[in-house]
Amino acid sequence: MKIRSFLIGIAVILMLSVNAFGADGLSLSDVQEAIKATGADWVAGETSVSGISMAEKANLCGRSPGPPPEPEETWTPDPETPVPIGTFDWRNVAGQNWMTSVKNQNPCGTCWDYAACGTIEAQINIDRNDPTVDVDLSEQMTLSCWTGHTPWCGGGFGDWAMDQAKNGGGIPDEACFPDTCKTNSCPAGGRPCNPCSDWESRAWKITSYLKVSPDTTAAYKAALQYGPLDVALRAPDDWYFYKSGVYSPVIESPEWAEIFPPGQENHEVVLVGYSDPGHDPLHPEGYWIIKNSWGSGWGTDGYGAVAYGVIEPYGWATRVVGTTGPEPTVDFTLYYDWDRDFVFSS
Repeated sequence: MKIRSFLIGIAVILMLSVNAFGADGLSLSDVQEAIKATGADWVAGETSVSGISMAEKANLCGRSPGPPPEPEETWTPDPETPVPIGTFDWRNVAGQNWMTSVKNQNPCGTCWDYAACGTIEAQINIDRNDPTVDVDLSEQMTLSCWTGHTPWCGGGFGDWAMDQAKNGGGIPDEACFPDTCKTNSCPAGGRPCNPCSDWESRAWKITSYLKVSPDTTAAYKAALQYGPLDVALRAPDDWYFYKSGVYSPVIESPEWAEIFPPGQENHEVVLVGYSDPGHDPLHPEGYWIIKNSWGSGWGTDGYGAVAYGVIEPYGWATRVVGTTGPEPTVDFTLYYDWDRDFVFSS
C-alpha cells in the first residue's frame, strides 16, 4: 500500500510538472496537491513571499552557485562525547530565548549575509549568558566594506560575513550602517563603504568560524550544543508557500530548475535546533528547526521545521567561536550538562 501511494504521488508530481505553470511558476494549489499526493507533513498557504514574481523569488535565494570558499578551520565532534537525544531549541534553553529577532532581507539576494549575522548575533547572547543583549548587526557592512571582494545584492557566501567579523575589523550595529537596499534599488556595483564614523568602536568580532565535519545529522546536533549554525540548503519554489509542519520538498517548477539546476544549494539559513524521531507527538519524524530571513510572514513567525536529510547533503554548516565587542564581557566559561542546565565556572 505504501509503495502504491508513493507511485501515485510521483505520478501526480509528474503530471503537474508537464502542465503549463504560470509565468511565476507554482501556484498554491500545485503545492497543496503535491503535499497530498506525497503524504508530506507540512501545510502550504499564502505567505509574505508566495505572491512575488519568479525573478523576485529567485533573488531571495542568494547563496552563490559554485564551490564556496575553503574553510579556514574545521570542527569535528569528539566521538566519545554523547549527542543528546530528544529536542533542543535555542529559543528555549534554560527557559530563555537566545535568538535575535527575525529579519527580512527582501528584496535582495543577501540570505548568506543575514544567516551569518544571525548566527553571530545569537552567539553574542550565548557568550555573555544574557539573552537580552540582542545586537542587530549591520549586513550592509559586509556588502560594502569586505576587503576580500565587493559583494552586492546578487548573492554570496556566509563565509564572507564571517571573514568580515574575524579579519575585516568586525561588524558594527545596524544603526551604524543600515541595509538601505531593502528600501532602495541597489546598483550593480554595490553601495560604497560608508559606515558611521565611530564604527570601529561599535564593531563586534569573532575569534574564528569553523566548518562542521562530517556533514551528518549527529555532527550537526553535536555542534548545536555550542550555538546556532549557518547552513546551506536547496529551496525549491514550493518553499515559498511553507506555513507550518515539517518541510520536505514535494514539487519544483521547470522554470525554477532552469534557474537553479537540480542538486544545487541556493539558500542559507540559521540552524537553531532539532527534534529527534518520536519526540514531537504532532510530528513523529526527526527534523531541524531553522530561522529564515524572509520576515515573520513566512513559516511560523519566520521559523520553520525541516526534515532530517534535507540540509545535510549540501555539506555546509558553520559554527562561530568567540565573540568580542564594545560591551564589557564577563570572565566565565559556559558549558552544558546533558540535562540542558547551564553550568558556570569562573
